[in-house]
Amino acid sequence: MAKGEHHGGKAAQTGTASWLELFHQVFKEIEEPLGFVLNATACREHWLQGEFYRRLKPLDETFCVNEFSLKGQHKADLYGTKAGEMVAEIKIYGTQGYYPKNLTGEHKIDHWLPKEAGGLVTVTYDQAEKVNPYPGSFMSDYLGLAEAAGEMERYLILVIHQNGGPDDFGKAISAIQFPYFDPERTYDKFRVHMWRVPKRG
Repeated sequence: MAKGEHHGGKAAQTGTASWLELFHQVFKEIEEPLGFVLNATACREHWLQGEFYRRLKPLDETFCVNEFSLKGQHKADLYGTKAGEMVAEIKIYGTQGYYPKNLTGEHKIDHWLPKEAGGLVTVTYDQAEKVNPYPGSFMSDYLGLAEAAGEMERYLILVIHQNGGPDDFGKAISAIQFPYFDPERTYDKFRVHMWRVPKRG
């Protein structure tokens, strides 16, 4: 069972669950296979999209993956309307072995490192926008959600594979805190961070 869990265990079956409850229910159901798939290369996010689709499509006929346009040609990872219109982006990284440029597109990430072990680095929309992150990076996805047109719930879902002692990128990605953070959930092989992203403007 995930540490930090505070929602009911059958959220996906109640018909009244919030999107956060539905997301966390999926992670509970796939904890073991996801922990295994995280060791694979170049398929992790697509596999996780498929698992969300397999479990949430029967509950929400509008639920889709890689179809809803966020900005330009970019498609959101998840979209649905069951618990209110929602769009979400998924990112999967690990505590070691990932390129620093995954954070913003830059190789130098010293200023995103926590000042002490286990510390946090609070990041606002303005701070993320100022670095002009490269498309596809973690902070670019955050900005894309905030800037998307329409009135909907927007979620950034981060899965951190516990694949060894953290290198600099592992320390930085674990420390980043945007506003409206859902309590961290810790599983055997990974941790899940989620943010409800406010609309910009």
